[in-house]
Amino acid sequence: MTAAVMCAQAIRRASAKVLHGFPSGWRNSVMPPERTTFKVGDGHAAHEVAVSYRSRRDGTFAMTIGEAERTVAAYSAGEGGADLEIDGRRVQFAVAGSGDRWFVHGADYDVELVELPRLPLPEQYEIKGGLTAPMPGNVLATHIAEGDAVAEGQLLLVLEAMKMQHRITAPFDGTVKEVHVAEGQQVDNGALLVLLEESEPSGEEPR
Repeated sequence: MTAAVMCAQAIRRASAKVLHGFPSGWRNSVMPPERTTFKVGDGHAAHEVAVSYRSRRDGTFAMTIGEAERTVAAYSAGEGGADLEIDGRRVQFAVAGSGDRWFVHGADYDVELVELPRLPLPEQYEIKGGLTAPMPGNVLATHIAEGDAVAEGQLLLVLEAMKMQHRITAPFDGTVKEVHVAEGQQVDNGALLVLLEESEPSGEEPR
């Protein structure tokens, strides 16, 4: 996984349209480390592993994979493979990338990884009647339950984020089909909160 991360950042840095000469994740002030998540395995054995890394002034990287912390130096990394020093041990890997998939061959193992998107893909949340969290936050209050009839503009939920309260209201008249959160729950940006079903037009002519 270390090899896949180093190759990915090297390839992206080389193809950058701006600030080509700056290291990946460079800032002129202290910023959080870069993060990515991989899916490992298939079927019931599949699981996600979070990786974070930050470049240091000496050219090495401080990397955390799951709960494990390590220091990584890259002698070379990019298309085809990586020559790395991981916690003082020098190792070589053959690495091939195709889209979001990475295939890594090391001296002791072979592994296939799927790199998950860093941000939610819009199409994942384009659910008709689905209301999503505008940012990470805490559910302060819920004012509806499944099966409730709601009117356009009616208050459904209150989120607290960035020390501010955000009102989630009904965009149309309808019925609550699903409630995916409860009071006190932490939610991520883009998380599905409520699923509504829009009421059918009555068909009555206005008087």
